[in-house]
Amino acid sequence: MRSVMMPILLAVSLIASIFPLTADAHQPGMSYLWLQVNEDGLEGRIDMAVADLNRVTGLNISEEAGLDAEQRQVIADYLQAHYSIGDEAGNYPISYVDYNFFPDFEDILEIFYVVDAPLPVPDRLEISYSAVMHEDAAHRGGFHFENNYKTGLEGNYYKKAHIFGPGREAASFNLLGDTWFQQFFNFAREGVIHIWIGLDHVLFLVTLLLTSVVVRKGGLWQPREGLRSAIWNVVAVVTVFTVAHSITLAMAMKGWIELPSRLIESVIALSILIVVLDNFYSFLGRFKWSAVFVFGLFHGLGFATVLNLLSLDFQSKLIALVGFNLGVEVGQLAIVLVMFPLLFVLRNYNYPKLLLRPASAAIGLVACWWLVERTLDLQSGWTSF
Repeated sequence: MRSVMMPILLAVSLIASIFPLTADAHQPGMSYLWLQVNEDGLEGRIDMAVADLNRVTGLNISEEAGLDAEQRQVIADYLQAHYSIGDEAGNYPISYVDYNFFPDFEDILEIFYVVDAPLPVPDRLEISYSAVMHEDAAHRGGFHFENNYKTGLEGNYYKKAHIFGPGREAASFNLLGDTWFQQFFNFAREGVIHIWIGLDHVLFLVTLLLTSVVVRKGGLWQPREGLRSAIWNVVAVVTVFTVAHSITLAMAMKGWIELPSRLIESVIALSILIVVLDNFYSFLGRFKWSAVFVFGLFHGLGFATVLNLLSLDFQSKLIALVGFNLGVEVGQLAIVLVMFPLLFVLRNYNYPKLLLRPASAAIGLVACWWLVERTLDLQSGWTSF
């Protein structure tokens, strides 16, 4: 096992050596959205990096030059297309009324807005946000209810209600507060969505499934003879991966493990590449499950990235952990149920040449690019989640 795992550990160590040891060395870019739900209406602000605004609007604003009326209108028009607040009947008009460079942080622009909402404010709001992330898929929008008179919330500056991101641009909010069951269901839904839009996690699972219906004999991949054998192999794949990522997901949410997200994503890309190579050369042998377990630990840290941004209390963390993890498993099971029957049928039709090798090679090319992109922190706009 040492001879097999040592190159993997060396590769992980090499990637880790590139990054600073601090846990916050790299975080996805984020805008901060604030909303006050008051008895007399809705108002709030958006804090955006000046560099992000300049990139997506084509402007060249700075604190030294200030903002003229034309630049303010360009920003307002851009946000009108990428930020909406409303209810099931439609969106409310939003007026952007003031702009201010954040004190002591001249690279952040505060954009204040007022919402023309009906009174009393409805108990449920539909909110969407897609600014910047349409060009930078690593960008996120951290949404806060700063005040909410319906629940007595005042001066909340830490606990985010939602993280907007690619595939999660829209969300529904109950201003009266969700029950624990509603919270559980929401987090389970987020888990399903996350596994389906997290292309790197999906490709890792798919790469493993590609060899679930064959077995290595005499240096060649041969079809598994029985359905039971293939099913048990799939069960082993999913179980090892599930146990591993569940462990680190729980540990990360408890705050026991903190690693730079860029390091986590790089190792996830490496995990796909190594499994792809094993599909060609079968060098992992009987230690394949050990490698899957090790890499599953990093995938769990990747899953935790979304939840850790939410700053939840203990009860909410527990609900989020169980619900989100269940959602991830449901998402994985759906992928398996779709892929496995098809692979099992195709295994007798020159499977290695027609499917296993071409599919593995295509996935390997994607993993290679991800590994370079994430390790060197390149900005291509093509990321995992």
